[in-house]
Amino acid sequence: MTGIDNHSMYAIAPSIFAKEPYHDVSDRYRFIPTIDVVNALRKEGWLPTSVQQSQTRQEEKVGFTKHLIRFRSESAQFCSDDSLPEIILMNSHDRGSSFTLMAGIFRLVCTNGMVIQNADFGKVRIRHSGSDMMHEILESVFMLSEQTPKMAEAIDQFRAITLSPDEQGIYAASAAEMRWGLDPETKKVKAPFPSQHLLTCRRHDDQGNDLWRVHNRVQENLMKGGL
Repeated sequence: MTGIDNHSMYAIAPSIFAKEPYHDVSDRYRFIPTIDVVNALRKEGWLPTSVQQSQTRQEEKVGFTKHLIRFRSESAQFCSDDSLPEIILMNSHDRGSSFTLMAGIFRLVCTNGMVIQNADFGKVRIRHSGSDMMHEILESVFMLSEQTPKMAEAIDQFRAITLSPDEQGIYAASAAEMRWGLDPETKKVKAPFPSQHLLTCRRHDDQGNDLWRVHNRVQENLMKGGL
């Protein structure tokens, strides 16, 4: 595995290569180029596999907005049959985001970029004001990488739980409520379609009644829509 190169990253997320912060940050703002962090992680065996950058209506902010990078270890081992652990890095250079690192899971079966956010896996925010931010960032990566066994354990626990049709319906309804909220008058979910549609299976590998597969179906349908 070689990871995504700098040329490809720049084409998608130029903010990663900013050489200075956006002009209106305060004097206390501590600037570290995201690409310096990327290169430091590369040296430690964590390779960038994909990048994203948020859009902005202000043209002058294009090179400073929030961006996200996903890293995978050169020695990454599958957490389960179809999942690999990753480190997710989010940052911006316009005060829109602190350095944020979290543990994630990448499902090869659907490449939908599922991210598991759980306190047991770890999520770290580093403000742009520390005296040794690079050290903090690298220490956080090492801490999160040690959580891989917990990710694998969580997936195994999900797979060991079978949901009845009624339980699946409750799970989908709860997810829809979290996504769209309740109508204050009718107290019903403001979803654009019945929550049961979130259980729709888009591919053979996601068929099944265990919590892991139900969760993945609901999560992907929330992201992609079109139901």
